[in-house]
Amino acid sequence: MAPNKNIVSHILPPRVNSLTIPSPQDNINIADNSASKELRKVDETRHIMIKREESFVDLMDIEPNDTFTLNNRGITYLNMKKYKESLVNLNKSLEIEPDDTFALRIRGTTYRIEERSLFLHIKIVTPNIFERHQGFDLANFDNQQYPLSEIPQFSVLKSEKYWAFKAMVARRFGFITEQIRFWVFIIRENMTVRPNKSISDDCHSMTMDEVHKQMAAGQNELKLFMEVTDKPIKNNEWFPGVYSSTYIIFIKFFNPDTQSLEGLCHLYVDSYDKVCKILPILCEKKAFPPHTPLKIYNETQNSIQEMKLNLSFRESKIQDGDIICFQRVLTENEALVYTAKGLIHNISILYKLLYMRIVVQFKPKHEYQEQKPEFKLVLNKKFKYDNVAKCVATFLNTDPLKLRFTTAQPLSGKPQAVIERNPTQTLIDMLQKTYMPNSPNLLYYEMLDDISIVKSEPETSSSEED
Repeated sequence: MAPNKNIVSHILPPRVNSLTIPSPQDNINIADNSASKELRKVDETRHIMIKREESFVDLMDIEPNDTFTLNNRGITYLNMKKYKESLVNLNKSLEIEPDDTFALRIRGTTYRIEERSLFLHIKIVTPNIFERHQGFDLANFDNQQYPLSEIPQFSVLKSEKYWAFKAMVARRFGFITEQIRFWVFIIRENMTVRPNKSISDDCHSMTMDEVHKQMAAGQNELKLFMEVTDKPIKNNEWFPGVYSSTYIIFIKFFNPDTQSLEGLCHLYVDSYDKVCKILPILCEKKAFPPHTPLKIYNETQNSIQEMKLNLSFRESKIQDGDIICFQRVLTENEALVYTAKGLIHNISILYKLLYMRIVVQFKPKHEYQEQKPEFKLVLNKKFKYDNVAKCVATFLNTDPLKLRFTTAQPLSGKPQAVIERNPTQTLIDMLQKTYMPNSPNLLYYEMLDDISIVKSEPETSSSEED
């Protein structure tokens, strides 16, 4: 085995550590040119620092104002999860070169990673949020394809005890601690997001990090539903016990008069009870006469399925956190009245329309022109080109035939290709080049002053017609 060599460098003196044993017989000189200097700095800085903390040498004493070395020290400390040391080096580098985009980017990354290492981000869905939500699940946390819910967010130290967190949230919403109980949302295999497990009093002495790892380890944040009660159900018990045969289910009601969903309440049901057992409760909640005929549905990933009233909840494959929606059964004449007014009278149709919704962001293509607004519209995925143009034109108070759209590059978001007007083209077709899962849908628009979009498009030649 060849002996280790003594490396002579203009940056670092020869050193002895557990990885390199210098030999007096060998001498290697590194040429003093700009390329080799850069390579030498990268190699020696990272070689010294990344192996172990004991092998650090004080590079600051050698080249105290070398931003390249400072940035690499910052990166190495970041990899070692020594965030304070990383920020010290990056801040000093930026004092020397304030506009160094590389150092700025690494420092931003360090801040974010440090925050994640110390703090836990928590989102809390309240009964009021569920009541107002017009979409699938109890709320929309982060799917930008649909309107997002306004969900209160908290950042708490991972070391904070659960009882302290619960007390803080109770004060924030004006409750006493006993009035609230939290349920942890999970993402199921079918991609629905539902409350699945309640956080019991046995967790009071646990840290929030321990609660997160035990109940939602696969998620980078903690999503909670806050169950609220007005008074104890008996003695000092404020909430029903959680048992394997008992399910918590959430109820939505479709009102054809308001054309909207209402998050009505949540119920505890025995898994062996028949579905029809909740009918009197639903009638009472909506002040319907007893025995009012209702249609009951189970909400799934992107649709609803009618439930058979004579089956049990277990036989209907209901589980904790599932959503049941219902509407009053309409007479034939009532349905015709809604149809004549252009209104939805069937909850199944409503859910199909909810699934077809999409949020699209529109930006002006040319910044140098008269300032035009950026805005978002909730549209239907199957809208044809002309329908999209009419909606945008209505917002901008302009002629839809004087609007031209351009796709956006998937990564940079910059304008990419002009979309030619095609009456059969749908909104999804228009967005196809820019579509990325769970990312914003973006189109650029421009307003043609002198000509319409029809005249600006190339005409079909007579030879093609022949």
